[in-house]
Amino acid sequence: MITAEQLPVEAPPALAKHRYPLPIVLAVVITLVAAAYSFARAPALIHAGHEMRAGQAALARGDYDTAVRQLRAADAKASTSHDITISLAEAEFADSDPAAAMRLLRGVKLDRSEWTALQRYMPAQYQRYFVHTS
Repeated sequence: MITAEQLPVEAPPALAKHRYPLPIVLAVVITLVAAAYSFARAPALIHAGHEMRAGQAALARGDYDTAVRQLRAADAKASTSHDITISLAEAEFADSDPAAAMRLLRGVKLDRSEWTALQRYMPAQYQRYFVHTS
């Protein structure tokens, strides 16, 4: 009679190596790159937000030179920010530099509240360059 100890021990068959499908691997890589980009940009965007709020506060109290300086610093850090662009244009109009403000507003769509805010500082002769759309 043969006992269990006397039976030859065979290794179980090896499992095939698992591979994730290429679309899943690409999605993970893209997600990691996007997260890294966001973490790298976050400090600059946070600083731009602080500069924007400080510039808006300076504009509200009538300190136009400070407002322009701070809003330009914010625009340098986050040049694609719509809110910073509008605030900087307001400050440029308030600081008597309508040409710079008009360059900023080229191609920008404004909602009703943004238009109302700009009109506070925009000379009347520049308002005719804007077209109302729905």
